[in-house]
Amino acid sequence: MSVNPTLIEDSVQFVEPQVGQPMNAEEFALLPKFARKYELIQGVVSESPAGLRHDNIAAKLIMRIGMYLLANPIGEFYASSAGFQITSNVVLSPDGAYVSYARLAGKPSPEGFAPYAPDLAIEVISPSDSATDLAEKIELYLAHGTQLLWVINPRTRSANIYRADGSGNRLQISDELNGESVLPSFTCKLSDVL
Repeated sequence: MSVNPTLIEDSVQFVEPQVGQPMNAEEFALLPKFARKYELIQGVVSESPAGLRHDNIAAKLIMRIGMYLLANPIGEFYASSAGFQITSNVVLSPDGAYVSYARLAGKPSPEGFAPYAPDLAIEVISPSDSATDLAEKIELYLAHGTQLLWVINPRTRSANIYRADGSGNRLQISDELNGESVLPSFTCKLSDVL
């Protein structure tokens, strides 16, 4: 038996969300995947467009952390399409995210959004990111359980590091990213990913 895809397409309407559109995380989870990356911040849809340079930096970090986790199986790493629902109206989608096996509590990764913030979140700044939106995301991650946050800035060739204890520092191109207690013994030269 063959299925006529036209019949399916006629009976299902895919509506792309509008930036600024209000909705809750449950409605957001039901949206189909589109070519664009969206997040839900304070109940409002926002778009997180990225270019090739942005994705290349994220991919280099994903590969390095993936290799580290193969040798040190202490958790799972997720790419930018993973969503983390940290409140009923906030779903964040970092460019890279690590969750420890302790936090997964012996369960497989959730099918949908994770109902928690990642242990490590990585954000690569895009030219379209506003400082206000980025500051709000940093606050949301740290307020909801993220232990370590790397914000990589390709334009300045630097990274800002934020920790759950409120401390932070800025790395220059010659410095190393450090997994600290989240990814023990993981290091990566910032120049290797920028």
